[in-house]
Formats: sequence, C-alpha cells, structure tokens
Amino acid sequence: MKELYTLSRKEPFYYEGSVGTDTTVLFGEDGKAKVRIKARIWQALLDEFSGDVAPLGRSPRSPSPGSLGEWLLKKTRRRGLASYVGPILIHEGYAELAENGQGTCLKFADLSKAGEKGPQTQEAAYAAE
Repeated sequence: MKELYTLSRKEPFYYEGSVGTDTTVLFGEDGKAKVRIKARIWQALLDEFSGDVAPLGRSPRSPSPGSLGEWLLKKTRRRGLASYVGPILIHEGYAELAENGQGTCLKFADLSKAGEKGPQTQEAAYAAE
C-alpha cells in the first residue's frame, strides 16, 4: 500500500494498484472506508482529460462544472473521489498541480506525446511536452 495525502486537508489515505489497473483506495478513520477504481475508469479519465487543465472539484455534493470531481461523480456515482484520485494522478505522473484563479486545478499530461502506456513519473509525463 502506498500512503498519500489529500491536496487540501492533507488527510492521509492509502492505495494499492496504479493508474490503468484496478485500484483500491482506503481512507477515513484508520483507513476503514474503501473504494475500488476500475481500470476502465482510469482509462476513460485519461482519455477525457489528456492535455487539459481541469478544476479538481473536490466538493462531494456539488463539484465544479467541468471538474475531475464532476466527471468522477457522473461515471462512478461515488462522491468525493477527486480528493483521492487527484493525488494518485499527481504521484504517478499523469497530472500536476495548477491554479487558474478559481481554485486547485490539475494539468493533465498529454498522453498522445507520452507513449501508449503513459508516464510512470511526473518527469516522464512532462518531458514529452
């Protein structure tokens, strides 16, 4: 299990797997809450946001329009996933933090330039730009 922290509240969470594979995320008090993100969701997410800058949209009830959070809510019907998915994407090199004047955003790597399997580190993702 890898330990990461949410971007805003710096709450710890754990995950097993990686972007592109089925991934289990443990969060909440003592990591008792659990969600699974399927490989097909990761792939659809990367296809949707490749090369874009999008708001994180971490609000569980009303994520920003066009945000990662809104997209995840529509695709998975799970609230608040952006708080965990964002840091995983950053950790594995598929996105980096950006600001657009409206809050926390993610700048997604352009996977059309990074190769078929995608980046394994942040440096690899942006070296192709």
